[in-house]
Amino acid sequence: MEENPKLALFEEIPEEGPHRGQMLSIEHEWKDGDSIEGVGFIIYINKYWGQILIGGKVVIFTRSVTRSLHDLWRVGMCFQFRLNWEQKKTSVTSFSQPMLPMREVNLLTTDHYCPHLEGRAYKAILKVFFHTKSRSIPFECFESTLPKFVGRDIQAYIGRNEMERLEFLQSRNHLIKIDEDNGIRITLRHPDYYKMIGDQVDTVLICGGMTSEICMHEIYLKNPNKTVESYLKRHRLTYIGFLERHPFFFVVSETSSPLIYLRRNFPNFDYWQFNEKYKLFNRHGQ
Repeated sequence: MEENPKLALFEEIPEEGPHRGQMLSIEHEWKDGDSIEGVGFIIYINKYWGQILIGGKVVIFTRSVTRSLHDLWRVGMCFQFRLNWEQKKTSVTSFSQPMLPMREVNLLTTDHYCPHLEGRAYKAILKVFFHTKSRSIPFECFESTLPKFVGRDIQAYIGRNEMERLEFLQSRNHLIKIDEDNGIRITLRHPDYYKMIGDQVDTVLICGGMTSEICMHEIYLKNPNKTVESYLKRHRLTYIGFLERHPFFFVVSETSSPLIYLRRNFPNFDYWQFNEKYKLFNRHGQ
């Protein structure tokens, strides 16, 4: 008698649903005609596999692509789920996008990140620009001025050497723009741009931490964002191309129908409120 399969792989890429075009595998003690469906919560996840609790059963899932699961899903996500097994036939499943909004994304990342220190680091960086009375300065100027505004903890967080500090600024391109055409020059983003990225993060959070490009577009049509629209037209970008420029927050799946995953919450730092005190930008225009 043939042993029941423990691993059911998609032999065909799903053609429908927000996860179409992605290869998934599901591990379960299968019997012919078995079916699991309902609402499932992710209860454990690591780089390679995770567990979904569905109807009192724990289903193990793995991902047969190179991207880490930590980049895509996280504990607490809630999915509508259906999986069937028939002998001599591949399993068929469907995932809807997350069903519940999330307040916080507790996503393990390999980069150096601490929510408590992030906002304090932004304050120190902005004070450098206020001190120099300029919104755009050479990196060398930033390096010489920053120590005046940071303690040891923030100094270490931003970077212990020049290369680490430059990498920190490059990754925070929602706050800072780096120009390396003629030496390294760092320029402040406008608070409107910063808020624009924060609004996109909040939208994905409301969708549960992951959503499809189609859903994001529908949300946008219901509540158009003129700042986003203007930026996309000015830089000739698609919406997905815009999000891909900000990997600090977003992961975009490489599929024909892209999915947008959130890596982390937006920092708890009010740029406009800070600006009201230091007057780096006018409320209207540059």
